[in-house]
Formats: sequence, C-alpha cells, structure tokens
Amino acid sequence: MSLRDIKDIKLEYKTLSDNVIENFYLPCLRNATEYDRAVGFFSSSILIQISKGICSLAKRKGKMRLLISTVLSKEDEEAISKGYASRESLVGSEMEKSFEDPESLESKERLGLLSYLISSGVLDVKVVVVRSECDSAIYHEKLGIMIDDCGDKIVFSGSANESLHAFAINYEDIDVFASWSNDHDYERCFLKQTHFDSLWNGEDSKVDVLPFPEAVKNKLLRYRPLLSEEDPSGLDEKWEKEYFENAVKRKMPTSEAIRFFDFQSAAIAEWISNGGRGIFSMATGTGKTYTALGAVTELSKKQKPLFVLILCPYQHLVTQWENDCKTFNISPILGYGSSRKWAKKFERAETRIELRQSDFECAIMTNDSFMSEWVQKELSRNLSCTLLVADEAHNLGGSKIKLLLSANYGYRLALSATIERHGDPDGTKVLTDFFGKECINYPLDRAICEGRLSQYYYHPILVNLTDDELDRNLSLSAKIRKMSAGSPSSEWSDMGFGFRALLLKRARIIAGAEMKTQALKEAIKPFVGDHYMLVYCGAVSLEDSKDEDDETQIGQVIRMLGNDLGMAVGRFTSKEDALQRKDLKEALENQRLDALVAIRCLDEGVNIPAVRRAFILASSTNPKEYIQRRGRVLRLFSGGDKKYAEIFDFITITRPLGDLKFCSPDQIRKEASLPKREIDRVKEFSRLSLNPMESYNLINEITEAYNLNDFSIGGYDDGFDTR
Repeated sequence: MSLRDIKDIKLEYKTLSDNVIENFYLPCLRNATEYDRAVGFFSSSILIQISKGICSLAKRKGKMRLLISTVLSKEDEEAISKGYASRESLVGSEMEKSFEDPESLESKERLGLLSYLISSGVLDVKVVVVRSECDSAIYHEKLGIMIDDCGDKIVFSGSANESLHAFAINYEDIDVFASWSNDHDYERCFLKQTHFDSLWNGEDSKVDVLPFPEAVKNKLLRYRPLLSEEDPSGLDEKWEKEYFENAVKRKMPTSEAIRFFDFQSAAIAEWISNGGRGIFSMATGTGKTYTALGAVTELSKKQKPLFVLILCPYQHLVTQWENDCKTFNISPILGYGSSRKWAKKFERAETRIELRQSDFECAIMTNDSFMSEWVQKELSRNLSCTLLVADEAHNLGGSKIKLLLSANYGYRLALSATIERHGDPDGTKVLTDFFGKECINYPLDRAICEGRLSQYYYHPILVNLTDDELDRNLSLSAKIRKMSAGSPSSEWSDMGFGFRALLLKRARIIAGAEMKTQALKEAIKPFVGDHYMLVYCGAVSLEDSKDEDDETQIGQVIRMLGNDLGMAVGRFTSKEDALQRKDLKEALENQRLDALVAIRCLDEGVNIPAVRRAFILASSTNPKEYIQRRGRVLRLFSGGDKKYAEIFDFITITRPLGDLKFCSPDQIRKEASLPKREIDRVKEFSRLSLNPMESYNLINEITEAYNLNDFSIGGYDDGFDTR
C-alpha cells in the first residue's frame, strides 16, 4: 500500500472532534518508508512519545530523522565565546540533566526500543540550537513529513505536540497537506521538505545542528535489556492495546469494596430491569448516593460507552458527590461556576464517548450549569448512551428547568426523599413522566425500625408572637384571604408575584418571632458543655435571606450562644465556601465546636452524622423541608456514641393559650390558621418519636384553645409559606 491508498485523509484534525492517532497518525506511518519529524524541547518524556508508531516504520525497513532542540543559558554562551567549553559538550550536558528516569515498565521498554532503533540505523537524531546572535531565542517548530515508496508525501504542521497522553489525544489542531492532491499542496510539501533538509544538513545560518549527544545515547542503552521483544516490530500494537485496556480498567467504576444492604441491592436490580429508568424514593440518610452509584456501576457493565451526568441543586453537593464517587473508582468532571476549564473537560469527555475512545465518562454539575445552552448542546451528542442522575430531584420540577426534561436520555434516575412537589401536582407529574416508576420506597419509619437511622425524641416548644407581630400577621392574612378567595390551592402558583410576596412576608414574621431567641436560650441551657448540636434559624431562599429577619435572627442567636452561654459555635450559611464548610463539619465532629448555626444550605444533602440535637427555630409548611431537616439529625454516628437523637421544635402560635379565652370566636377563627399549620408538623414529627405522648398532649391543648374541632379553617393552603 501507499499513502494514496489511505481513505478519507482530512485537511485538518482537531483533538475535540477527531481520533487523530487512530485515523491519521498510525495509518500514515504504516504506509511510509521515511519519516521526518521536528518537535519541541528535548526531554525523556518526548522520546517516549516519539517511540509511538515508529515500530510500523521499522517493520517496513524505513528510516526516521528526528530534530529536537534545547536552550543554552547566557552563562553557557559566554563560556563558549571565551573558549572555555564547546557548544557540543554544553548541549550534551544540558540534555543529560533534563533526562529523567521513567517509572513505568512500558516507558522503560520504549526507551529501550529507541536505543535499538538508533543502533540499528532506523532512527537518527540531531539537536537544533539557535545561535546566540539571532533575535529568535528558541527553535520550537512542529512539523512532520511522511514519505512512501512512490515518493508521495504527507506533511502536517500546527500546534501538534507530544504529551504524556499522546496515544489518547495527541494533537490540538494540525493542518495536513498531501503532495498529490493539488499544485498548491505539492508546492507546500516541497517547501517543507526543503526546509527540513536544510536544517538537517546544517545549511540554515541561524541555527547550529549538532549530533545526538553520546551521554544521552548511553543513558538510553541502559534500557535496552528491558526490551521484552527481540523483534520490536509488533510492539506498537501491543502497547496500544495495553494502554487502552489499562485506561478502561482505571476509568471503569467498581463497587467491589462496597457492601450494599438488601434494600439497596433490590433497588438497583429493579432499576436495571426497568431499562435503567426510575425513581429511588429513600428517606434522608439511608444511602441514596451509594445506591445510585451502585446503579451506575451495574449499568456500566451493560452499556458501553456510558456518559453519566449527576445533577445537584447546590455547589456544595457537587463536591460531596465527588468524594463518594472516589469510593467507586470514578473520577468525575466538576461543573459549576463560569470557568471554561471544566467546560473544556466536559466537551472532551463528550467527544471521547462520541468517538468511542472511552467506555465511561462522568460529570457532576449544578442545576444552574445544566440549564446553560452550551451544556444542552453538548449533551445532545450522546443522548442515547447518557444516564441522567438527579439528586434532590424534586427541584427539577421547577418552572424553568422542567422544560429541559424533554430530551430523550437513554437512562434516567431520580433521587429524593419526597419526589412529590408540595402544592405543585403538575410539576410532580413532569418528574414521574420523565424518570419513570418508583423502583424503591424506603420510608423513614422503616429505616428507623431496621436500624438504618437513629431513633429520636421530639420536644415541641410553644412560642407566641408579640402584639406587633400578631397585628402584622393578621393584616397580611386578611390580604392573602382576599386575593385567594375562590381560587383552588392548585392554581396559586399562577397567582403572581404580589401573592407570593405576601406569603413570604407573613412567613418571615413567624420565622423571626422575637421570643424564639429567648426560648432557645432556655431550651439549650441544660446542654451547655455538650457537643454535636445544630440550630436552624430559618429556611427562606438563599437569595432572599441577606438583609431580612432570618439574617438578623442568626446573628442574634450566634451572639446569644457565644456571649451569654459561652458556647463555641460556627455559622453555616451561603456565605461560607466549600472549604470553610468542610472545616466547620470537621470541627463539630472533633468537638472543637459545640454547635453549628445554619439556614437553608443545610436542608438538602449535606451529611453531618455527628449531629445529636437539633433546635429548629423555623420551618415551613412544606413537608419536604422539615422531613429533610429531621433526616439531618437521624444519621448514625459511631464516633460520638450516638444512641438516639433529640429534636427541639419551636411551635409558633398567635398568643399564649391562656389568653385565647378572652378572645371572641371570630377572632379565634382568624388566628387559627397558624396553629393549624404548625400542628400538622407536630403530628408528623411525633408519629415516629420515642415520646409521642408529649406531643399529643400539646396538640390537644392547642386544639382545645383554638376550637379547632368546632370549625374548619377557611380556605387556603400556604404552599409558599417558606421561612
């Protein structure tokens, strides 16, 4: 065969869209009898990369000429000018110093191969050194010329460079010219060949061309005995096969070190049998992440190639997933923020899957990153072999992001303790239609019963509003009732910003009730000197919590705990970065902190199993939120002898229960909606507690004081009552 027999040689090759090694470099060398190559600075790693592919040339009894370069220091140049040393000796010394012994057996064998090829006359190496009087400081040309028996040439040039990963992705961007394609390319090939010959023969006045230093040759000779084959002509194929086999082995996920519980194994098996689609509904703290990664591992055995994209609502969950991935031999790309570094990695991973250069790739990104247009474009390249894993999947039912769930991903997995979106049945239906059926439902009561989560005591603590807070609350409630009159709760999500703003204002009054700080002080006093505590100061959305009551409250709480009670506390909010949050969690586990004081950023996914007691100053009517908060406390923790957990929940009512007897039935009716909402949470928390009677007695007292059994509460569900 000749170079002309190679089909589909392109004019340009790019790393991100072409398999350059497989489709260009190796086919050309297999048909060439001469190969001229000019590369960058000398190093032992350059020699190792140069060895790739030239066995094919040697097999055809071909020849290769290699030009490499080095740079002499000003001191070296002065020594030469004064006659203290020759240029040749200094070049040899410089190159010998830059020669580093390789670590892997393959690399040592490759250096042994070069020694064999040099001694057998297949490979000749010369060194180019720019003369000191020239303006240009270095010789760093990237050029390759391949010639066959017929004299046809293929020339490539551009940003091609040898690297440690050259066999997988060797070039960034190269231009290719074939001497037979047209007159212009013939002339280009002729000029490149003339230029190379001029350099090789020492005819360029701007450079010195020196023989390959004997000292470096002698270093290469040390590796000759390590060459495993007497006939090295087949080593290219052997090493290439070993490279890709080892690369696949390194990159493929494994769960060999993991012991799954029966319910986790059953969930994985059900998901696989359902075609790799479904929902894992599992209580917070029961191992959703590990179960999901187990599913990823099983699917990777059946689907090759497989691209896995894991979505997280917050950045801190991305790094938390990364740590868990390492246990499964997965090295994911992390996608968040505006940096183009991760974007480039993501594009390349998609390309490796598309070109079948890789059997497995994984990326973890935030929901915000997922929504970007360019991410959606990249994902479209490999939809059929992509697994979309959605952590805290209920977040994907929001108005904007749910529009992206129409893409036909081959595999889908949703993770959530509560997949249902509170007050949003349409959003819930979008999720179930997209992800498929429930593969497991592992509720909290079963997890506690089977010892997967800690048992707990629940202590509801009554806190009433001040007169001013009550007046503002009633005024807002009247406006809300007026706006929502005649509207079923399922339609409130469409009632506009004004309605939502009223709900939020009222929620903040309840969340930041003045008496809560003093009530917390009394509740936490018995535990001063103890550790592993968590205080929730609100659950408003992060973007709304900067200058409002919740932010003021968290400052008051931190000052009260630190100054008045002498406790060591840390603030855990959106303002702390990932490294600070890691330090805070470790400080709590190591008892350097007594408590963390937090807002919403702890609601979803953050693992702090050391927490033994939680003091919840504010909760919304959304079950998803307070169920997740409870889950933060119930994780098992062996390091602190955690026999059980305790939850102190601050229940807000309009006024002291004894004062209600002085109110008219109409006034009580207007105020009853607040305790009614709070009772729903008390019932849920007490249902699985070790001390349900404590809550039942309080529920009876509130029910009797507000006459909740005597009339129904008029007309609205505060689905947006987030605090």
